[in-house]
This record gives sequence, C-alpha cells and structure tokens, in this order.
Amino acid sequence: MCIISLLCGILCIISPFSIPIPFSVVPISFSNLIIYLISIIFDINISTYAILIYIILGVCGLPVFSNFGSGLSKIVGPTGGYIIAYIFIPIIIYKISKIFSYKKVFVFLSLLLATCFMYLVGTLHLCIILKIRYIEAFYIGVVPYIIIDIIKMIIALFLGLNIKNKIKMYLIN
Repeated sequence: MCIISLLCGILCIISPFSIPIPFSVVPISFSNLIIYLISIIFDINISTYAILIYIILGVCGLPVFSNFGSGLSKIVGPTGGYIIAYIFIPIIIYKISKIFSYKKVFVFLSLLLATCFMYLVGTLHLCIILKIRYIEAFYIGVVPYIIIDIIKMIIALFLGLNIKNKIKMYLIN
C-alpha cells in the first residue's frame, strides 16, 4: 500500500503541470510519462491501483489533472477519454513486456501499443464531446503529440528498465 500511495503521490504532483497548445483542447501532459514509468517498473496491480486512485482523487476534487483541473467535468470533458485510457496502459505494458521478458524492443512496442490505445479512446471521446468527425478529432488530439509522446516513450523505456533492474539487484542482494 505504501508503494501504491507513493506512486499515486508522484502522479498527483507531476500530472497537473502541462503545456497548453493554442490550437487544441488537449494540453501536453506529463502524466503519461509517469504512467509509462510506473507501468514498466512495477507489476500490473501496483501500477493499476496507483493510477485508479489518482483518477478517483481527481474526480473527487483534488486538482491533479492537467492544468490543475479536477472533478467529474474533466472525465466528461474533452480530455476525459485520455484519462480513462490511463487505467488500461499498465495492463497493456505489463502483459506484453512480461511475455517477452522485458526485452527493450518489446517494452517499446508495448508502450507504442498502449499509447495508440490511449489515442483511440481519447479521440473517440473527443468526437463525442466536441461533436466532430473522427479525422478532425485525430488532428486535434493525436497529431500534435506524436513526436512528444515518442520522446516520452524512449525516456520511459531506458529510465524505467534501468530503475527496474536496479530494484531487482537491490532485492536480490
């Protein structure tokens, strides 16, 4: 429980800091970087619970979402689909990474797949909320973030695997 609380706390501290983009309702957020790291380093239960508690805290009014937002309005607002998709990111990353023994290529592919899933859910949610076509939502909610998210995935890959290996070595000794 302590690890889950600590990870949730880190997520709550980092996630509100985001960079608004003038042509999109979706800001550049650092929450997915932290979620990637948590998902690589820790098992599926720890990471999923930490993310779930983070979302519950945000819905209950703690200003932990992007731009220090909070409340149910964030979940039913334009960025809600991305936030909901966060719950499934550790499941995707853990399942694929574990099958392939956390080999870098497969961890990166799991990050890519998890991000594509987040894009899909977020874009579909944008379509519904903004009442726009999928292609328009795709250009608003995905295209501006692809390169930034690839950089986040690369950072999470190397940092996450390095920390995971250090923790394993510490536990063995």
